[in-house]
Amino acid sequence: MILPGLDWVTLVLLAAIALGSSLAWRNPWLFDRWAFDVAALRRRQGRDRLLTSGLVHTGVFHLLFNLLTLWSFGPILYRGLGPLRYALLFLGSLLCGSALSWAVHRRDPSYRAVGASGAISGVLLGVTALHPHIGFSIFLLPLFIPAWIFSVVFTVLSLFGLKLGLGNIGHDAHLGGAFFGALFTLSVRPDLFRENFIYLSPVVLLCLGFLVILKRDPRAFS
Repeated sequence: MILPGLDWVTLVLLAAIALGSSLAWRNPWLFDRWAFDVAALRRRQGRDRLLTSGLVHTGVFHLLFNLLTLWSFGPILYRGLGPLRYALLFLGSLLCGSALSWAVHRRDPSYRAVGASGAISGVLLGVTALHPHIGFSIFLLPLFIPAWIFSVVFTVLSLFGLKLGLGNIGHDAHLGGAFFGALFTLSVRPDLFRENFIYLSPVVLLCLGFLVILKRDPRAFS
């Protein structure tokens, strides 16, 4: 551990996100270059945006919320999966969140998005797979619910939010990242699913059901 309760992978991720957002705020060209931008992607300009968009945030609150969540839960993945798998989960969740955003919005050249929320959602679902009974706080309030209940509610609300187009929120990125985080963790630790089948099966069924629907009808959530 680098700092009490903080591992080096989480520290590197926190520093990269904080530095990336700070640089982008100071340089509008960099903000535009790193953002997830459908028009640019359709012109095949900067496919690295699928990852660099996670370095950019819309404002201080958006940034701090993601950093605080990563600070709180990242070390749990470090201890439960090891540094390499933890890093792969984070990057894979970020990439899958962007990929699902592309699948949903690829016909809308005006669509743009920024933020590491897809990766953060993957972290939360990964922690759920490791410890389904750990307490998750709601909006930083002293109110905790079991992680598996939080994950089911989060997934269902995100599905409805995506289908109905609710709020200026990247529900697609949240879902893509969350699904990757859960399924990746269970793929490398299948013993977790056997031990916590009752609690984890609803999350897994929601993930697989969504992917089946999207495979059969790519426009189902567009």
